[in-house]
Amino acid sequence: MAERSPDLAATEGEMLAAVTSLEPPDELAFVVGDDKLDAAGRVGIYRDMYFARMTEAMASTFPKVAARMGEDEFAEMTAGFVDAHPSRHPSLRWVGQELASFLAEHDQPDWLCDLARLEWARADVFDRRDEAIVTVAELRALDPADFASLTVKIIDAHRVVDAATAVDKVWRGGEPEPGPSTMLVWRQGVEVYHRPLDPLEAKVLPVEPLAFAALCERVAEEVGDEEAAQAAFRLLARWAQDELLAADATA
Repeated sequence: MAERSPDLAATEGEMLAAVTSLEPPDELAFVVGDDKLDAAGRVGIYRDMYFARMTEAMASTFPKVAARMGEDEFAEMTAGFVDAHPSRHPSLRWVGQELASFLAEHDQPDWLCDLARLEWARADVFDRRDEAIVTVAELRALDPADFASLTVKIIDAHRVVDAATAVDKVWRGGEPEPGPSTMLVWRQGVEVYHRPLDPLEAKVLPVEPLAFAALCERVAEEVGDEEAAQAAFRLLARWAQDELLAADATA
């Protein structure tokens, strides 16, 4: 190695830039080669390791995208992605947050962008905080009069994904199909699930805690007053069955 730079921070910055860049510099003043490997080759070892680790991390978060693109194309895409969106967080868990928009910006098909969006949502809900839930049995035990004061709150470990394609079919290995869909992604215990929301559910699913009476009003706007109560109770039961209702919903 050549004489160390007096400015350690600058040296570290140069090395980081060389290791993480798609176009590394031809040489670094503080790196020299020998008869086994030249200076560029030495830096290249660390650069290859960096991009391989980024590809591995991305494939862990986006296994379906990786499978659809193929190993070589996915690795090439990942290199371009992390060059444009370098990791700024100590944990690799956050690498890939902007992948769907990156794919869209690079003219990738809608179904692939939707697949990336769905896989990110699934990864995102996995480590969200645990919450006590309201069970179907607890709902059934409520006095009818208690529903007037019931607050409906959806657990934090859920996401809603708006897709331009039938992304669930692609996720399950099917062929891409056009047609918008809205997907609900959530966690039960340590398992992550997703399913399409039906049109009514997609319109009335509470973003913030909502009084059950207000939920009935929203439902009534969609299905009419005569059907509202029954439809609202069906939705509430479905959400409880899916373990989506936070326990403080009854507060």
